[in-house]
Amino acid sequence: MNLLKSGTLLCLALAGALAAAADPDWNAIVGPYPQLGTPTAQGELAVMVWLQHARTQRDVARAQGERHPDLGCFWDVLPVQPSLISRPMTSALLDQARSDLLPIVRALQDQYARPRPFVTFPALMPAIAPPSSPSYPSGHAAVGMVYAQILAQFRPASAEPIRERGRLLGDDRAMAGVHWPSDVDAGQKLGRAFATWWIGQPGHRAAIVACCAAEWH
Repeated sequence: MNLLKSGTLLCLALAGALAAAADPDWNAIVGPYPQLGTPTAQGELAVMVWLQHARTQRDVARAQGERHPDLGCFWDVLPVQPSLISRPMTSALLDQARSDLLPIVRALQDQYARPRPFVTFPALMPAIAPPSSPSYPSGHAAVGMVYAQILAQFRPASAEPIRERGRLLGDDRAMAGVHWPSDVDAGQKLGRAFATWWIGQPGHRAAIVACCAAEWH
């Protein structure tokens, strides 16, 4: 398919897709986070202390490289030839999904207003630049799952490694000390639910088909 024609189809499909279905109850999908003093919260603190001592320089470098998630975070699990590494339509598709997801994440973070681990317990020192936004749910965890679910449409045979890589984008935020494990778990739940809803809309499905024909054949 002609790339310009495919790109035009992609833009048109994305433009009207969000009108196709009502929003799910994102708050019900995420649910409340563990309150301080509960056994679950105490267990999370123990996990965070262990992660702080167990993380390696390689782990931290990986988390640094994931601060702004994009298609490049998945190249190690996508079976593609290096000469074909440019995927502008795919990058645009991921960017659109992220733009549609982030207002939901921000609204939930503002609603729950959970302090970051290093704010509640200063002994938990972040290994990367500390974010200023609330902690619950993790936006990186949600984005990682959304990206993975979309990319799995293009390479179904590699779906599980792609999803594992998407999960790692969230897990690394706890490892780096900027999210609680329950932040990550809630973000991953949100990301999976959002991806299913977003991909299932007719306009987005058409955009995925066009993108696959142009860049993943």
